[in-house]
Amino acid sequence: MKYILLLFLSICSFAQDKFKVEYERRYFISLDDPNPESKKLREEMFSKPKYIALSVDANQCLSQEVERVDNSQGPKYSMKVIGGYKDLESFYDFDNNTKTIRREMDSKIYNISDSITTYKWNITRETKKIKGYDVRKAIVVDANFSIEAWYVPTIKSKCGPEEYNGLPGLLLELKRTSLKDENQYTTYKLESISIDNKLKLQKPSKGKVILLSEFEKLEGEYYQKIQENINKNRGVDRGD
Repeated sequence: MKYILLLFLSICSFAQDKFKVEYERRYFISLDDPNPESKKLREEMFSKPKYIALSVDANQCLSQEVERVDNSQGPKYSMKVIGGYKDLESFYDFDNNTKTIRREMDSKIYNISDSITTYKWNITRETKKIKGYDVRKAIVVDANFSIEAWYVPTIKSKCGPEEYNGLPGLLLELKRTSLKDENQYTTYKLESISIDNKLKLQKPSKGKVILLSEFEKLEGEYYQKIQENINKNRGVDRGD
């Protein structure tokens, strides 16, 4: 009876705690390249790890990418992307089913408001341990990907890395695989987790507040401007 009571109190305690979580994210792709060495280097560049920090309580979470210094001794490779945007942080409020994404594009900051994407998870009986936590497997398949997730039922939070959420417990590990090519997939793996009840989760406030549909319109105009500049530089629009 004492053991059951202690277990119940432990679970209740987790439900009230706030957590700091960090994940490693990797993209894996298979490229068409006749040069084996070039193919290997390019695929390794794409799969270079990135790190996601997540601040969590029962009904809210704040996600952002963490910058880490690469101290490895091997050769360094980088990939420059023309245009595009960068997500600075994402705030999820499950009580109100809303998310706010703080995003930078064309040297401007936007706070994009939208509803939370929901997944129709199928919770399985399969279990395992991740860093000492008993976790359960859940899966979902949409139009483009199959997603395998592992969550810990004793931490009562719907949060997970980036947009992946909605399970009856904190998501600790995930693999998203392309239905067109199983060699193209993304993984999120737990790096660290700790209790921090001093955490204060705040909705992003700096930047222009717009709806997702409004941002998508601006994004289309931005890419059109980039393409026009590229064409001009190539001499396509000289008007000769």
